[in-house]
Amino acid sequence: MEKSNYPLQRKLFDKISSSFSSRPAAIAHYQKKYKLSRSKAYAHFNGERAIEGDGLLQLMSDYSLHDLDIWPEGWPETHFLATVLALQPNLDAYMRVLKADLAKMQQSAGAHLYHAGNDVPILLLKTRRRLAGFLLYFHFNYEQTESRFRHIKFGEPFLQYPGIGAWLDNCRAALASYHEIPGTEYWTPRMLDSLLARMKVVRDLHDFCDPEEYARLLGEVRILIRDLEQLAERGAKLSGAPLKVFNHHGLLSNNLMIGQSASDHFIYLNFGLTGLHRYRQPDMVQAYLNRIQRIGAVLPELANVKNRREFFSALHGTVDEWEGA
Repeated sequence: MEKSNYPLQRKLFDKISSSFSSRPAAIAHYQKKYKLSRSKAYAHFNGERAIEGDGLLQLMSDYSLHDLDIWPEGWPETHFLATVLALQPNLDAYMRVLKADLAKMQQSAGAHLYHAGNDVPILLLKTRRRLAGFLLYFHFNYEQTESRFRHIKFGEPFLQYPGIGAWLDNCRAALASYHEIPGTEYWTPRMLDSLLARMKVVRDLHDFCDPEEYARLLGEVRILIRDLEQLAERGAKLSGAPLKVFNHHGLLSNNLMIGQSASDHFIYLNFGLTGLHRYRQPDMVQAYLNRIQRIGAVLPELANVKNRREFFSALHGTVDEWEGA
């Protein structure tokens, strides 16, 4: 087979073709949709003629595709990196790739995960399903405003809505691998502020099914704090994998997770559920890893009893502030 001149473009059209009964049917649809000649449409599909400008991104949008669906291995390495905010991110595609990355990392020699954050991302709420569900609710109703949830308040109706339970199950499945891999974590006493602020907004707008839901979620947050404290005290994840935890005092501004082993590496940068980015470029992974390790060298470790007590006293204090708000 003749090598494609534009392999990324070819992979995109292969993905588009998979949603049609046949490749000719996909090409015919594309030709009609964009009013192209037959020869030009075939040249695009075969990767023989480049699409102009931002055509790749526009096609992904037009055919409801996510870049992780098409290039799960990541874009080819380059000295120049560009990211595009996903206005309607494909959470299923993201979760599939995350699960695959973690499962592969779990089986790799010398595997280690580094995680740093200023808030608690939904992907780490393995034991607190209701809190994870609440973050999904806030995202769909206040950040993405999906019409299907417009008249649903948070509570059992939302948690039992078709697809929500399955998504949370996938989240837990990904975390099963996460907790099997040794790790280094960087936390901050303000890591719950964003979650607590969202809870208050939903309460003040009367979007809880049950008026007691706010108190119920605060109780879940306190249980989460106890879970985190046990992890830090034991120096181990839920599976027993070794864990070191540091207080980064807000010095690390990005929510990120780096995976590194003898044969694999990746980095996830999370800017909320509307900004989920994944890279596999070695230089980029190493640059972020060097940064957190340099800062980590001067941070207090929570294995120290005094440091741990101060940290969790401050964390409980943030919940006290919001409980009386």
